[in-house]
Amino acid sequence: EGRSLPNCDRLEKISRVKRWHHKTAVTLEEVLNLVKQLNLVDKVRLIERVAPQIERELAQKPVRRKSLRGLWRGVDISESDIAEVRRQMWGDFPSQDI
Repeated sequence: EGRSLPNCDRLEKISRVKRWHHKTAVTLEEVLNLVKQLNLVDKVRLIERVAPQIERELAQKPVRRKSLRGLWRGVDISESDIAEVRRQMWGDFPSQDI
């Protein structure tokens, strides 16, 4: 047909073609630049389409993070090691209050 796509559908199609062509993910900046080109009605339509997906993702169980317990096990750092590093770090610091 000779009909042009609504702006929101056009944005989606451009995004898909661009990702396929470059085989890279679209950056946030690229999306924001495209969204700025939409009229107000299409911006609302975009939000209506994206919001449910965001809600679903937020409702999913959070990914369990790896525990850091035992991270330093086997590392031998003494109080004198810490004191030496502190002296090095603060050695050039002015001794007068500013």
